[in-house]
Amino acid sequence: WVRDETMPIEQSIVSWVEDDLSGFLPAPRLLELLGARWSGYDFDFIDAPSKRIAFSPYTGRSEGSGPLFVHKASLISAIREAGWEIIWAVVGDQSCFDYEASTHVANAEMQFSAVYWLDGDTLAGGLTRTDIFSIPRPNT
Repeated sequence: WVRDETMPIEQSIVSWVEDDLSGFLPAPRLLELLGARWSGYDFDFIDAPSKRIAFSPYTGRSEGSGPLFVHKASLISAIREAGWEIIWAVVGDQSCFDYEASTHVANAEMQFSAVYWLDGDTLAGGLTRTDIFSIPRPNT
């Protein structure tokens, strides 16, 4: 059913370079769905009764952004009321690379992908593809 739907992927990240702070923000569509707004403090978002519904914790200077946490029951309830589903797509790779020498350390690299969704209250899905690629070595 996903192939027939056009769904933009939204991710909002804010970073104040002068303070060296960063955090994840909920996408505007998610805030609207949750009936939430920025609390005016840090990376905290609240709903109409002023209950914290989403936040990204401050992880310290130069440590990058922490994750975005969303109140689980509120998220699932809002998604179901809207007739939507939650789908996570995960992609990644693993390689060993020496940046000083500008060369691969290992003879192979792995790339993978996975798709997850909620089936009722249970997380379903898993690895969809794993590829291992040989890295040719120059003749020395």
